[in-house]
Amino acid sequence: MFKRQMIKTVHLSPSRVQIPFKGSGLNDDMSAWFSLRRSDTELFISYLFVPEVKKSAVLRNPNAGFRIGYFHYPRLIMATVRRPILVLGATGRQGGSVVKGLRKIQWPVRAFVRDPSDPASIALREASAEIVHGSLEDSDTIASAMKDVHGVFSVLPANLSADDEVRYGTLIADLAAESQIDHFIYSSGASVGDKLTGIPRFDAKPRIEAHIRALPLTATIVRPMIFMEMLVRPGFGLEEGRLISLIRPDHSIQLTAVDDIGKIVAAMFVDKARFAGLTLKIASDRVTGHELESIFTEAADKPITYARFSDDVLAANGDLAHMASSLEDGPLAEHVDLKLMREINPEVVSLRSWLRGAGRTQLKEALHRGKV
Repeated sequence: MFKRQMIKTVHLSPSRVQIPFKGSGLNDDMSAWFSLRRSDTELFISYLFVPEVKKSAVLRNPNAGFRIGYFHYPRLIMATVRRPILVLGATGRQGGSVVKGLRKIQWPVRAFVRDPSDPASIALREASAEIVHGSLEDSDTIASAMKDVHGVFSVLPANLSADDEVRYGTLIADLAAESQIDHFIYSSGASVGDKLTGIPRFDAKPRIEAHIRALPLTATIVRPMIFMEMLVRPGFGLEEGRLISLIRPDHSIQLTAVDDIGKIVAAMFVDKARFAGLTLKIASDRVTGHELESIFTEAADKPITYARFSDDVLAANGDLAHMASSLEDGPLAEHVDLKLMREINPEVVSLRSWLRGAGRTQLKEALHRGKV
């Protein structure tokens, strides 16, 4: 009797697939071979060879990855094969969250890392990611890493100069276009607006966005709102029993849990047809200054008062002043559709939940910072 089994090992090259198929009750050495011709939206499987059976099939692929089937009387067995996603910045917060989100849905990941001996790189390898060693300066290595992948996730280090950010961001997009990548996702910034500010640091991302849109490239641009981690960084007063931030007490701020970015990006790779060509702001929660006071008081189990940075502090810090202004009536004030966020990612995390879970350790460190 023919027995259905899970196919665990699949080798994929641009022209041929081999599926080891043992213990099936047929022939322990049997393998099914396929000659492939792939278009942008379909996978054509022809000349299907198995013992005693020779058939051909066309299996449609409306979105990402593709399905492979082979015939043996009396059944058709299906296996899902997905080409990997190349994740740049894989050892950083956003890149790491995307790797995690993709692996959660069992999508193969190729992680581009600067130092393969770094603990974060080792953790990626242990999570079954394929590691590629290289730097943003090495265009040949980046191009090689893009070979045979379905998609690319591009996020750049936060410590780059504005010129370097534009240079690397446009280079990566150019290489993706040249490699005919099926789906390119770029992580920009929520402070990006319709007009340039004249400040190089804030204008780098919109310049990269404009370059991507001009390329023959199927792309999605995500603009994550302010990270929840920002509220527990040094300088925000938690060790003194207060939280100082950028909004007035009765105004709201939209926050993003980094893990939610990975889940949303993974969902976008799964459904290219829906998200191709879109620019989408990402957030997990929306809270007022008054609600921040209440939420942090509850999480800290002691009173935490909330206040906005003083005008003197904002005047002395151009970055904080720009963000505060943007939160008043600029791009950071634009409302994210949180209902849509929950539709894309049903596991979206509220600030209250984040402080009880992933952010708990950071909150404790912030509350006791500088204390012996």
